[in-house]
Amino acid sequence: MTGGAAGTEQLHGLRILVTRPAHQAEPICAKIESCGGRVLRLPLIAIQWLEPPALTLDEGGWLIFTSANAVEGLLRSSRVPAQVLSSPDVRVIAIGPATRRRLQAAGVPVHWSPASQFTSEALLEQLGEAGPAGRDVVVVKGVGGRQTLEEHLRDRGARVRTLTVYRREPVRIHPPAVNEAVERAGVDAALVTSGEILTALDDYLAAHNAALKATLALVAGGQRVARLAQQRSFERVVAAPDPSDASMFAALVALAGTLHRG
Repeated sequence: MTGGAAGTEQLHGLRILVTRPAHQAEPICAKIESCGGRVLRLPLIAIQWLEPPALTLDEGGWLIFTSANAVEGLLRSSRVPAQVLSSPDVRVIAIGPATRRRLQAAGVPVHWSPASQFTSEALLEQLGEAGPAGRDVVVVKGVGGRQTLEEHLRDRGARVRTLTVYRREPVRIHPPAVNEAVERAGVDAALVTSGEILTALDDYLAAHNAALKATLALVAGGQRVARLAQQRSFERVVAAPDPSDASMFAALVALAGTLHRG
């Protein structure tokens, strides 16, 4: 039996909460549905695009994008000179395959990205001690994100600035059919890719069915999100290697047999 056939059999009939922002959710929703799963679309945060200050970068500087949303936000800005993004004197770094793909689709050359574990910590580990000392570094990200990357780059001697290009906003109105499914415990698993979405899911369940945290299988986008979920008393947590669609889907398929047996 091929991997695709096995996935179709394993996901058949499973009810999966997909909590990504609506503009990013459809690829994995379509993949789950093509394998027999029932998707419950529950976007818990929405992205509000911001107009950042003008982007300037010294020769030899680094431009680090922390997510595909960071790329989208910067590309939307009217204050980003095209020559900065395409300059051979600027080193563009992407965290995660989706980030890299979005840059490449826009014709922006990507000079480097972590080979695995697509997080700020992985980027710092794989960089080692090389590179940032004395350089101008701009980190493109959302409002309120972690400061781990910036702090460590400063410790290594870089001149670091943050360019915030989007804000995460909680979604207050949810589909009635999803609310009903959650309230009657008609959900098998949830996909959660970030700490912000996890917090929003915890709040949502507190309002609709707090007891579901004991039975819901939660697929977390990386070890950090998995630890946060356990701290919030989710009892069935599985960590995907990273929050990419491919990794989240593979973790869901690996978990599916257990869900059917349970």
